Amino acid sequence: MKSGSGNVYYVLEMITALSAVSFLVVRKVMEDRRSRTTRKAALKTMAGGRLDRNYEPHLQSGNCIVAATCNILWYHGKNGFPELIDGIDFVELEGRIDTIINSKGGYANNNVPETVEEYVHTYTSYEVEVKNKWYPKFSDVKKAAKKNPCLLGFAAGSEGAGPKVGHMTACVFASESDGKKLVGVMNGHKTEIVYFEWSKYNDFMSEFIFSKEDRDPEKDASEIEK
Repeated sequence: MKSGSGNVYYVLEMITALSAVSFLVVRKVMEDRRSRTTRKAALKTMAGGRLDRNYEPHLQSGNCIVAATCNILWYHGKNGFPELIDGIDFVELEGRIDTIINSKGGYANNNVPETVEEYVHTYTSYEVEVKNKWYPKFSDVKKAAKKNPCLLGFAAGSEGAGPKVGHMTACVFASESDGKKLVGVMNGHKTEIVYFEWSKYNDFMSEFIFSKEDRDPEKDASEIEK
């Protein structure tokens, strides 16, 4: 058995060892935070001042496909197509899109075109063409986002999603500098543009192309109900 003084030394050694481990853990956490902060700053610098261009990123209250779709509709509602959001707030817009997409089969990328088309034909006098594309090239997204926001999916396991579940965003920016490809998105989790590096996990995109036509939305709504 250890003597009284031996026990004291043993306890002191254990405290010293635990303190050393704690210090290393804290240092690693701080280094990781600094690394992430530095990386984010670098990505924003690459964006070249494209942080704000009439975008109003809203937080999602439910499904990510619904929120990303609504962020795009909201953008167009503020930029030339006011009927898309006439008299409603973002949560009400989400509710409308949520109801429609569930009537089309649920939260799935392939249900986006019919969902957006029905919304536009029911609530506005506009026309819309929705173009889904699986496994897009970076150049596809860059070309689309240069004109207007487009849906951009992040597969599970990517930085822009979760470890087991994918995530849908509204992409507003895509650029390449020094061999790095960057995308800026409204991700539904922050009220600002968030930046990620393009990767193989970006597996889906969808463009919404709006036009103004002389149509009767009430007539379209009655035809849908039939």
